[in-house]
Amino acid sequence: DGKNGLLAREPLAHPKDAVWAHNMPAPMLEAMKSVWDLALRMPALCTANGPFVKHVDDAAALLAPMQDDRNVIGMSEAAREHLMTTLCHIASGCIGCGHRRPPRCIEKPLQVVARSVGRPPRLDHTELVLCNWDRTQPMHRSIGNQAVMDTHANANKVADEAEQAAGSGGEDIQRLPTLHVVWRFLAMPDEEWY
Repeated sequence: DGKNGLLAREPLAHPKDAVWAHNMPAPMLEAMKSVWDLALRMPALCTANGPFVKHVDDAAALLAPMQDDRNVIGMSEAAREHLMTTLCHIASGCIGCGHRRPPRCIEKPLQVVARSVGRPPRLDHTELVLCNWDRTQPMHRSIGNQAVMDTHANANKVADEAEQAAGSGGEDIQRLPTLHVVWRFLAMPDEEWY
């Protein structure tokens, strides 16, 4: 177990923000961004009578670098885990839209990355939960005896104010990260419980 317990070592982040992105060749990084964008649109497109598969098919040219096995196998372990989780969700979204299999532009790199990480090419507990997370950091602060929780959107401003006040002895600030699910099928809050 690592510092995150059984969770993946790195949170699932947009490829431009991922720690492994600086070592990735530009064409593969662009393909990873395209996969991310497809997964982002999945909830809306899966529930709207299934145009999701057409969007995946339309992105085939953008995913061309992933069709070369060497490009996928040459990725860092963290990048392959990220790709595995995202492709499993996209493939499951395609199947959930009534197709027997995902389009070839997804299926081929999914098979390769699954072999490389030693797991089957399907959505299971690892992809659904253990690798499908990111941090949200609400701020908890106390002013006197009053506890205040600020939302993530306001966290930076609150942190700055609290640190300035803490320097003068006025506030005690405690940062407590929470986790949230990144990929969802229906974009419902109930999916956070997995």
